[in-house]
Amino acid sequence: MSAGVALSALFVHLGAQRDDAKLYRVEMDRAARQIEAQNVGTLAAAEAERVLQDIAGQYPNLDRIVRNDGQDRFFDSETTYSMFEIDGALYRVDYVIGDDARIREVLHRMDLVLVILGVLVLVFLLYVFVSIIAPFSKVSKYPEMLAKGNLTAPLTQSKSPYFRKFVWGLDMLRETLQAEREKNLEFTRDRNVMLLSLSHDLKTPLSAIKLYSAALKRNLYEDPEQKQHSVEQIAQKADEIEGYVSKLVQAAGEDFLDFTVRQEEFFLADVVEEIRAYYKDKLRGIGTEFVVEDYPNRLLRGDRDRLVEVLQNLMENAIKYGDGRMIALKYSTEDGASLLTVANTGKPVPEGEAEHIFDSFYRGSNVGTRPGSGLGLYISRKLMHRMGGEVFANAAEDGMEVTVVLVTA
Repeated sequence: MSAGVALSALFVHLGAQRDDAKLYRVEMDRAARQIEAQNVGTLAAAEAERVLQDIAGQYPNLDRIVRNDGQDRFFDSETTYSMFEIDGALYRVDYVIGDDARIREVLHRMDLVLVILGVLVLVFLLYVFVSIIAPFSKVSKYPEMLAKGNLTAPLTQSKSPYFRKFVWGLDMLRETLQAEREKNLEFTRDRNVMLLSLSHDLKTPLSAIKLYSAALKRNLYEDPEQKQHSVEQIAQKADEIEGYVSKLVQAAGEDFLDFTVRQEEFFLADVVEEIRAYYKDKLRGIGTEFVVEDYPNRLLRGDRDRLVEVLQNLMENAIKYGDGRMIALKYSTEDGASLLTVANTGKPVPEGEAEHIFDSFYRGSNVGTRPGSGLGLYISRKLMHRMGGEVFANAAEDGMEVTVVLVTA
């Protein structure tokens, strides 16, 4: 584009000077007077050639002035020329007129423009290499380092403005992974300690149960009161074991999973539009119709990111266990409360199982062979309870509906 602009300017300049096409005649007359004044005819050949070229160089339309040396090549010239005689010596003046002079000037300027453009391209390529290619080559190894578990050393901050935020984000990811690793190690250590402690604590009631059971089996107790006492002891020890098991289940659920939430204010549209943007293309790719019904932009209270997590859990369940025809996100109100419902077409949870689908590790009988952990709805309910809301499920006429009760500010 720069070259085009330069060429346009040159041709405009060329047209503006069209009236100067006959200046070469005036310039030749002036050059002839200078030759006569400087007595060039009396100079030696080499000195005469130098003076003649100096004179020709003073005029833009004169290309060369040659004194006749008596050889035939004197009349050979690639340009137009004129001849005149001064003090008995014959001189040939090569000249360019009109467009020839301007074309020569244009070509010279084009060469200059091309050189400048070449320098600019080289500078740009050098900038791209220094600012983008070299820093990218350096930071491209960071994900592999994180994948291999190298989480101790902090990542070197990039000086490139294009990768500074990317490296900063990777370093935050490294710190998060390192914290999670330490947390998991601590959890594993505590779990092992707890299991060892429980195994030791369980030995006593189990031994008592085995003892009383063996006595009853062999009819060692003839007194009915002794038999009744043995039965009561078995029940008591069984209750002790059940208490230990409850502690184990609670520890596995509460310690392993993170239910931390923040209390802040945010708008419903921020959450709904994030869900719409994330699942719009995903559902289109698998041929599922995605409908987001109209909703008011209510001001909510709770943890925005955690609410997004809850809705993502519900959307993933709808994708996994629905029939793939349609998933809808609906807004409604009930008794002054704001409700957000994820509805999907397909086979609903059988009657009597809906109240259990929010239990940890529970999976309905309609899941078939599809993989899953049975924790998604359990986590969703826990998070909503921490935010002061609720989540419940209903079997619809043609599918399943899971509704979140939002907390308005």
